[in-house]
Amino acid sequence: MAKKQQTEAPPVPVLRPAAPIQKIDPAPPPAAKRLTQAITIQVRLTVDPNGDVVDAEALGVKGDVAAQLARAAIDAGRRWKFTPALLSGHPVLSTTTVQFVFRPAR
Repeated sequence: MAKKQQTEAPPVPVLRPAAPIQKIDPAPPPAAKRLTQAITIQVRLTVDPNGDVVDAEALGVKGDVAAQLARAAIDAGRRWKFTPALLSGHPVLSTTTVQFVFRPAR
């Protein structure tokens, strides 16, 4: 009786997500002075293989005040720096979502 030859499964590519190494806080726009409660703006950042943000988009923004806050969040997010995502040990283009919280002035 012949033994079956075992074959190794191909390695599974592992994705290590991009991680921020330099965060920039947004400069609050004039609309932030009118806040009565905290508003969270989510921004999707596209990070290139060098760790630079190459695109930023606010998600689910409604209203004039939120739009002004979103612009400030996008401007700040574009200046963030990341260690790039890795796929099988190689840097790749990736996206990540970050949150910016704007609070009422005290």
